Amino acid sequence: MNKQMVLLGTLLMLASATLRAQKFSGLALTPPMGWNSWNKFQCDVDETIIRAMADAMATNGMKEAGYRYINIDDCWQGQRDAQGFIQADPLKFPSGIKALADYVHAKGLKLGIYSTNGNVEVWFKPLAKGDWAMCALNRGKAPQTITFDWQKEKVGDRFSKRGANFATQTYYLQNLWTQQLAVTTREPLNAQIPGHDVLMLRLSRSTWHWPGQ
Repeated sequence: MNKQMVLLGTLLMLASATLRAQKFSGLALTPPMGWNSWNKFQCDVDETIIRAMADAMATNGMKEAGYRYINIDDCWQGQRDAQGFIQADPLKFPSGIKALADYVHAKGLKLGIYSTNGNVEVWFKPLAKGDWAMCALNRGKAPQTITFDWQKEKVGDRFSKRGANFATQTYYLQNLWTQQLAVTTREPLNAQIPGHDVLMLRLSRSTWHWPGQ
């Protein structure tokens, strides 16, 4: 009797495991895999390159191996229309993004595209001892001026669950390129970033000097 109950319980467990395994059959058999234009072409990207990559991926075995995504990174955009929407560069993408997406989709692949709300991207990352790193990247060709009022901004990192409240904590700004101490967070940051350049700052809660200074 006990053996029968154990056997019945085992069969029920196996049946339950089988049902759970079949619930999402075919989901995420591989990580999201594809190709991105930036590493090879950076800003020298156009629709001819994207079409050629779609042709290659569809015929060289990559599609069968699970590669699905053709991702256009930066420098595809031209001007904004009257409604403020970004339009494709007519010289690089004369057929338009819709026609290019249709071409990629017809190959059984998916098209991805990079976008941002401006030419300057700003990131913050937490460092040791309560310090922070700030990176302001100008992706455009023309110089860009940024203004950052620390007293009106709060910075947080959801992975480390850390935050910086500049209204209650003063940080000293250190330019990592010039190796010079800049202003503190008690006054707004005003800086000009050349085209295709980056501003790198370390925000320290105490004064800090480079060796030899």
